[in-house]
Amino acid sequence: MENLIDPRDSEARLIVGAINEDNLSKIMTSGIEPKDLIVWGDVLQFILDHNSKHGKIPSVETIHLAEPEFPSFTDDNLSFEFLLDVAQENAKRKRMKNALAHAADLADENPSEAVSFLIGALPDIKKEVKGKSTYADDTAQVRFDLYSQIKSQMMSGRGVGIRTGVKALDEQLLGWMPGDFAMIVGPPEVGKSWFLLRTSVVAYMAGSRILFLSLEMGEDDVNFRLDTLVGKEFGYTFQNDRLVTGQLTDEQEEEYKQYLTRIGGRKNWITSDLSDEPQLTVARVEGLIKEFAPNVVAIDPMMLMTASDGSMAVSWTALLEVAYGLKYLARRTQTVVLGIGPTVGDTFDSFDPATLGEFGLSRNATYSPDIILALAKSPDPMRRFIGIAKKRKGRAVEGKFPIAFDPNIGRVG
Repeated sequence: MENLIDPRDSEARLIVGAINEDNLSKIMTSGIEPKDLIVWGDVLQFILDHNSKHGKIPSVETIHLAEPEFPSFTDDNLSFEFLLDVAQENAKRKRMKNALAHAADLADENPSEAVSFLIGALPDIKKEVKGKSTYADDTAQVRFDLYSQIKSQMMSGRGVGIRTGVKALDEQLLGWMPGDFAMIVGPPEVGKSWFLLRTSVVAYMAGSRILFLSLEMGEDDVNFRLDTLVGKEFGYTFQNDRLVTGQLTDEQEEEYKQYLTRIGGRKNWITSDLSDEPQLTVARVEGLIKEFAPNVVAIDPMMLMTASDGSMAVSWTALLEVAYGLKYLARRTQTVVLGIGPTVGDTFDSFDPATLGEFGLSRNATYSPDIILALAKSPDPMRRFIGIAKKRKGRAVEGKFPIAFDPNIGRVG
């Protein structure tokens, strides 16, 4: 929309029109905040503060006492909705100019950070309210239809989400659901990266697109592990230690060529080796989601991501910011986000998966995920134990489940 009205005039008319509950509510639900206005943001803030403190919207006379220079209009022929549209367009211009100015300052020192900032700033610049609101009582019958659909899927053994690859977990968790943020935790060398890859492979084999973000392993390491796991799904055995050292037998090499031809051209698995990237922020992850449109994003590990202040997510404050950022990113994009979470120190030598009470300082990060899966070692080196430390949906789950663990030949789960 071409803005032909001076903001000093249009904002004043909008605010005068908002001196009733319905119109003030329209401003708030449109995404307009006092800081978005160009001229009269302080006046809008005064109205909100007055309404919050006194339980009523101030009169024009009261506003004039606080802001003597604020104009008033007794006969306005412009519709409130038109004025609101003008304010939204002006707000977008203001946000864009501020974002570009900040990005220009960043670009002098770190162009990559400037790009990441701009990508992350786009949702705030647009400020489009896309929340879904319904009358829960008026749509009651719809929920029984949804319940019946879920029941039918569960009875057929299909589940309602993306399978995890562990039967006991799929029965209890219902699989990964769009918008889920899940964390995988456990002591060092327990196999968290292999499990993250394995559960991603199960989704890949079912037709999902995977974005695997590696902050520790290089692209070749990830992809050779992928070949071991996906090859197993096709009936091949490509020992990972022989793949990475070039020691397959002649027969296995022929099978490997067949396998690579078989999966070639799908473009459903994107490996991003970010080990050399100085920062992986939530905004950067969002940019990659927009670029590749995955169903599942896997992050290995979350602790090497970067918070808004530039610090790595090894402190509880930075980790908390990153975890909540990923949670809301998953919900906003309806993407499954899986991340390897903080190591649980108290369980290094235990055969029991960690519970929420054993997370120590990193417990703050456990507030945000929908699901937390905890891995533990087993007396049998070819097995692991897994427990569900947290889940928001379905019945509570106690105890631990044994899973096969021989990743060198692709047996995980």
